[in-house]
Amino acid sequence: QGLDLYSQGDWQQSLNTFGTIISIDPAYGHALDMLEESRQRLQLEEMYAQGLQLMERDDWAGAADMFRRVQSISPGYQKVGVYLRQAEHNKAVSSLYRRGRRAYGEAEWTTAIEALDQVVGMEADYLDAARLLQEAIREKQLQHLTEDAQETFEAGHWVEAIEHYQSVLAMKADYPFAEARLAEARRQRHIEIALAEGWHRIQAQSWLGAI
Repeated sequence: QGLDLYSQGDWQQSLNTFGTIISIDPAYGHALDMLEESRQRLQLEEMYAQGLQLMERDDWAGAADMFRRVQSISPGYQKVGVYLRQAEHNKAVSSLYRRGRRAYGEAEWTTAIEALDQVVGMEADYLDAARLLQEAIREKQLQHLTEDAQETFEAGHWVEAIEHYQSVLAMKADYPFAEARLAEARRQRHIEIALAEGWHRIQAQSWLGAI
């Protein structure tokens, strides 16, 4: 009966049966070996099932750990190799996504781009990774543009400042302070032109007087 249960894969009942046999006659045939084999098979079955449950809950780290334990005992057990690779892959993607999402939320655009780019490279349609990546790239471009605009504005290079702030507003119309800075740069440029024209007229009058 114990062998029949074992061959049917009913590890719990097989374990119980061989346990009963050994309790009656500890030296009976290969009962002890079959008891240990049934116990190991039951353990493998339970760990494998637990790994599948962890995958259903998207607990990729836990699933990968469980499948590694199964594989260390029985390398060819059912589809453990396939599921282990899948769990490790999903664990890596999930970890990168969380890193990229966190960096995105903290406006750390370089880190966000690096992490999300890897996610999209591994799974192009993973959650909203592709959208976040494009937005992070855009925000980084805006960051560079505003830095250049601020630098030229503070240096009084009004033509360049106007061009930079126009580019910023073309990408994001409501970018903070950009419209006000653009208006001020234009005002300063008009003053600059007027002063230049006035100085030119003064110089022209001085030459006429000298003649």
